[in-house]
Amino acid sequence: MRRLGAWLALLLAAATPSALAHVGAYSDAQTLNAGHYYAFVAPAPSPMYATHEINWSVQFSPMDSKPTGNRSTSLTFNDTEGWSRTILLGETDPWNAAASLTFPHPGNFTANLTIRDDTTSGSNVTTFHVYPDLAIRLVPADPALDARTNRTTSIHMMTTDRDGSPTRAAFSTLDARAEHWDQAHTLMYGAELVPMKRVNDTTWELDYRFNESGMFHLRFASTEGGFTFDDVPLMHLYPIEPDPPQNALPAPTLVMVVAVITLASLLRRRLT
Repeated sequence: MRRLGAWLALLLAAATPSALAHVGAYSDAQTLNAGHYYAFVAPAPSPMYATHEINWSVQFSPMDSKPTGNRSTSLTFNDTEGWSRTILLGETDPWNAAASLTFPHPGNFTANLTIRDDTTSGSNVTTFHVYPDLAIRLVPADPALDARTNRTTSIHMMTTDRDGSPTRAAFSTLDARAEHWDQAHTLMYGAELVPMKRVNDTTWELDYRFNESGMFHLRFASTEGGFTFDDVPLMHLYPIEPDPPQNALPAPTLVMVVAVITLASLLRRRLT
């Protein structure tokens, strides 16, 4: 019966949402496998802007227990116009390496991670997006936003300067695009373009109704401001289902609870 009580507690806990939905910045950090290593590649700062120095760090984790010996790690970046640059990452300790790089212009860049040691050599290719160094940045102004499905959510964005201080935007129109994506960022289910309302000199408001839960990308553009959806770092948002009524359980969980209680009752009768 103690085990039954533990199961029941777990079922009840499963009925409670584990996190709220906030607007957050997209992370450029990635995990790649190369040779017999997993490599956590993390550029900073992120998002990345052209003509700004980017610090690249790689944290190693071995896939197996083979000896590594001397290790060499490099990143080779290429754009679509013939620009290429290779950086050799110096090890700061046995499981970390770092180097810096400045991208000359915005756009998409391929990155080839190569790791060599005394026993293996492996590489993996991925992509990174570098943004133009606009005079303004768009950042979330709702640190406690709670986005739920099937109700209107008011999302506020703030314009700041490059240092993060609120600043007045010279443009008066701003568009948002809400894109519904799968968790792997490979399939977009749909997108909707919505104009934002200006609240004051530095704040913009988007009233949006999410009809489905899941992962959404929020992108921003302004024809008047001279920037497109690819010029401004995208934001992430995970709207979730509303909380069930107090003292109520979702139907699937309720059925499971009833089944467990019924089973316990039958077992008790047999034992007596």
